Amino acid sequence: MTSLSRLRNFTTLILSATLLYGFFMLTPAAESETGTAASPSSVLKSRVLFVLMCQSQAASFHKQRCDLLRRHIEDQAKELKVPAGAETPDISIALAEDLVDPGIETFFYLPILAGNHTQLTQSDFVFFCHEETRMNLVGLLNQLAQYNSSKPLFIGSPLRDEGYYIVHHFSQSRHLYPFVYCGFAMSNGLITSLVEHFQVNKAKLGEYEFRIDPAYELASLISIELHLANLTALSAMCPRSVNLTDSCITWTTEMFRLPQCFPNSSAVSAVLNRTLFAVKTHQANFATVLSVVRDTWAKEAPNIIYYADVEDREIPTVACGVPNTERGHCDKLNRILHLLAESNNVSAQATNNADGSDKSNSSSSALFDWFVICDDDTLLSPSRLARLLACHSLSQPADSPLVVGEKYGYLSADGWHGYPYPTGGSGFALNRAALRRLTVEANGAGGIVVTRCGSAESPDDMSLGVWLRSLSVPIVHSHLLHQAKPVEYSPVLLRAQLPISFHKHLDLDPRQAYRDWLLDAGTDAASKLDVGSADDHKRDEL
Repeated sequence: MTSLSRLRNFTTLILSATLLYGFFMLTPAAESETGTAASPSSVLKSRVLFVLMCQSQAASFHKQRCDLLRRHIEDQAKELKVPAGAETPDISIALAEDLVDPGIETFFYLPILAGNHTQLTQSDFVFFCHEETRMNLVGLLNQLAQYNSSKPLFIGSPLRDEGYYIVHHFSQSRHLYPFVYCGFAMSNGLITSLVEHFQVNKAKLGEYEFRIDPAYELASLISIELHLANLTALSAMCPRSVNLTDSCITWTTEMFRLPQCFPNSSAVSAVLNRTLFAVKTHQANFATVLSVVRDTWAKEAPNIIYYADVEDREIPTVACGVPNTERGHCDKLNRILHLLAESNNVSAQATNNADGSDKSNSSSSALFDWFVICDDDTLLSPSRLARLLACHSLSQPADSPLVVGEKYGYLSADGWHGYPYPTGGSGFALNRAALRRLTVEANGAGGIVVTRCGSAESPDDMSLGVWLRSLSVPIVHSHLLHQAKPVEYSPVLLRAQLPISFHKHLDLDPRQAYRDWLLDAGTDAASKLDVGSADDHKRDEL
C-alpha cells in the first residue's frame, strides 16, 4: 500500500507540473495578437479585476450562486504559490453593481464601462464572469500574462452567427463575439479607450434603441462601431461544463446547463403541479398553430388554459373578452393577468414551507405559485421550466415579487433610462406575489392605475416592462429561454445548455423542433444535447 501511495503521489506531481508548464506556454492566439510573449513571472505583477455579473439583487437564488462564485475565486487566490522574493498578484473582486451609481441596471455591460470607475482603469486586465463561470485561477492568470495589457485586447471564447438573425438586428458583419458565461477579458488598453469614448459620448448611449444580446452588442461596439479590437479567440476558455482534468482554464457549471436545486424529481413535479400555463391564442390559429401546442408540450403541462377571442368548448378555450388584434396584444395580456388573479385569489398572502412551496391563508385549491404566459407559437419544456422555477421557489420569499424571462431592454443602454422587459415569445413566469402586484396592488402615485395600455395594439411584453419598472418588480434573466428559433442561435451556445423554450413556427417543422430540442425522452434527458469531448469543442470553433 505504501508503494502504491508513493506512486500515486508521484503521478499527481508529474501531472501538476505538466499542467503548469502548459499554462506558461504561449498560445498561438496570444502570439498572433501581441507579437512577443511576456515572461511567465509577469503574472505576479498583474493587476486583475474580476467583475461578477450577478443578478444578486433580483433573486435570492442568484445571490446564493454569486456568493459561491466569489468564494471560488477567493479560495484559489489564497492558495496561490508565490516564489520567494516575488510580488503577490494583485487580485480584486467587485460586483458589477458596485461599479455604477445606485439603481443603474448593469445587465448590458455598457453602464459599467461608461462609469469611469478607477478600479477598471487601474487594472491590467478586467475579467467579466457570470454566476456559473468557473476557472483555474493559476491557468487564467498565466494565460493573461502572455498578452501585452497596454494594447486594446478583447479575449474570450468565440461564437459566430451562421446567418443574419433578428436576435442580432439582422447584422451582416458576422463578427466574433464572446461566450460570456465562461468569462471574457479586456485589457487596460481597451478599457481605457472605452472609458475615454464614453466620457465624450456618454449621452449617445440613449441612441441604442433595443438591447437584446449583451455579448453580441458589446462586441459590435468594440469591433464594428469603434474599431478598437476584434475578439481574440482563446480555446482554453471552454463554453461547456468540464472538470479540472481538461485543458480548460474557464468553463461553466452544470447549473448553467439547467439549474437543479432539488435532489429528486418529486419536488420538481410538485412545482410543476403548482404552475399554471396561460397560452394566448385566437380563433384563426385553433386548427393550425394551437394544434401544435396541444400535440407537444401541453401534454407535459398538468395545468393549462388557452385564452382566446372566442370560446371553444372542444379545445377548450376561455374567451378573455378582448378582440384579436394584428399586433401588440396589450389589452389581451392585461385582461389575462386580471383573469388569472381573480380565479386564483392572488390577494391571499403566503409564506414558504421548508421545501420552498407555499402555504396560504386561503384554503382554495386553485392557488398556484407560478403563472407562465406565452404565445401559441411558443415551443417549451414545462418540466425544464419547473426545474428553473423550483430554484426560485426554494430560495425566494413567497411575498417577494419576481418575474423570470428572457430580458430585453428598450432605450436602456445607459442602465438608467428606458426599461427592461421579458420577451413575450419566449414565455415568462410570474410568481404569485408579482401577479398580485400587477393586479391587486397596481396603483401608482395619486392612485393612478399603472397597468394601462396606450392602445389595444401596444406591444404586450414592452408594456409589461413599463409596468414592472413602475411597480419595482424585478425581472430575472434566463439564458435558457429563447425569443427566436433554434437555427438563429450559435450551435455552440445551444449545445452548452438544455433549452427551455423557442419561438415561431416559420420555416421549420415545429413538432420536429420540439422533439429535437425540448422533449426529454429516455433515461438521460441531456444525452441528445451532449456537449461532447474537447476535440468536438475545438471542431465547433473552427
